[in-house]
Amino acid sequence: MLLIARDMFKAIWYFVPAILTLAHGRPISNGFYQGGGFLLAMGLEASDFIILLIAVSAIQ
Repeated sequence: MLLIARDMFKAIWYFVPAILTLAHGRPISNGFYQGGGFLLAMGLEASDFIILLIAVSAIQ
């Protein structure tokens, strides 16, 4: 379930900036894209952490 949640979190931050840019017809602001990039990077790091937790729990 956690793997599905992290994939959905990453997918949201791939699509939200693109959808908002198409809806407004112009880029929103640099801060929005920087925040979206940070949240995307957080989702990528979370995926590594979740896989590590699963591996450690399988060993024990």
